[in-house]
Amino acid sequence: MFELLLEARELYLQDVILNGKRYDRYVDDFINSHRYINCNSAICRNCHEMNIHIVKGLLNECAHHHQAVFNGALNKAVREGLLTANPMKSLDRKEKFQPSPEDREFLTIEELRSLMALPCSNEQVKKAFVFSCFTGLRLSDARTLTWRKVYKTPDGKTLYIHVFMQKTQKPNNIPLSQEALNCLQAKDDLDEPIFTLPASDATINYHVKKLIKAAGIEKKVSFHCSRHTFATMMLTLGVDIYTTSKLLGHANVTTTAIYAKIVDKKKVDAMNLVNDLFTKDDNTENYEDRTTQPQA
Repeated sequence: MFELLLEARELYLQDVILNGKRYDRYVDDFINSHRYINCNSAICRNCHEMNIHIVKGLLNECAHHHQAVFNGALNKAVREGLLTANPMKSLDRKEKFQPSPEDREFLTIEELRSLMALPCSNEQVKKAFVFSCFTGLRLSDARTLTWRKVYKTPDGKTLYIHVFMQKTQKPNNIPLSQEALNCLQAKDDLDEPIFTLPASDATINYHVKKLIKAAGIEKKVSFHCSRHTFATMMLTLGVDIYTTSKLLGHANVTTTAIYAKIVDKKKVDAMNLVNDLFTKDDNTENYEDRTTQPQA
């Protein structure tokens, strides 16, 4: 893998820096040209496949994604008998990279409303994305959602989905709002996926990005941002953090607390917009002594 990274660096300096090649085209061309290896050994081919997957992640995404891709490769190595255990499992939470709240991009309610009113280059992608904005489903779970997983509450007044989340392999029940139900279409086969999505996650994100751009939203949004949107929307609307945590299927409420910090920051930013609207005097210092200080 180290040799692949060195080669990628040299090609980057030549193609992008010197020749002005688009970075995304450079990444695609490099990965495609190194995707296959001439080797008869299955172990050899699997190792190369993992290396290419890791290098692609390193070239494309952020530090948090690098860690996730590397962890996924280690898990695959364990499943295939190449490693006895994943060394990442022995790391403490504090030793792993944790993205700051600002790194979690999401849509505001107004942005989501404007996006929903627009046509999309792939309507199935749009429906799945909007549905996840109202349910918090990950893409992997949206892909496998069928009517077989939709149930009625005992009183018959509410529909909810019962899913085993693919990431955690834990069950979760999520009630469906009317907005979420509007994204679903009837299927004759109860086991047929409700959303007909492209096989490639990259293709799905391509259509999402086009939709975001058409809505005039200047944010770096992927399909997974729908989950962030759901979390921040619930907290913004006053849903308590414990209920939001259960809806997201978080094992620990501290994970959900990240979204609470985002919402709190937005509240501060909103209040700061009032500054200087009515007076130009800065009286902040006059009030500092009157505020209640936190207990030590």
